[in-house]
Amino acid sequence: MPTTPVARQLLAYWQSKLNGRKAPRREDILPEELGSLLPWVILVELVGTPARFRVRLAGTGVVREYGIEMTGKFLDDIDLGGARDRSLDDHRRAVQECRPVWGSFDFKKQDGRWVSYERITLPLSPDGERVTMLLCGARMHGAGAQAAPAHFLSTRAVGAKWPG
Repeated sequence: MPTTPVARQLLAYWQSKLNGRKAPRREDILPEELGSLLPWVILVELVGTPARFRVRLAGTGVVREYGIEMTGKFLDDIDLGGARDRSLDDHRRAVQECRPVWGSFDFKKQDGRWVSYERITLPLSPDGERVTMLLCGARMHGAGAQAAPAHFLSTRAVGAKWPG
């Protein structure tokens, strides 16, 4: 289960928008309701077939801690070090299963800087079945030049049952 307040609060917000569906619509997510979560939100759109993930919006906190602006970039082009494949797999899983996926990991960027990262990936769907966007809450911290290896700590789907 998510451990950071960002992930827990964003999951609760997303759940409040379900209204009996597997996933809320993009229109159900209102920036003005996100308040202090907004700097830690990443909105990702699915593009093409097979789908690639393009960052539509990266919050100011994410950009500051990660060190670059991600808006407009594809996730597979962003330096996620040894966590890249697992992160993409988590996004694919959220799309395929139309359910939240949580992950926490540390990775070393190409510039040698370590980043600690917890993310919740929440599907958005215009029809409650077909996922077209992902709402992500990411709490990350630049960790300096530590000597620890990049490793994936854990990932889990959140919630086994969906309402109605």
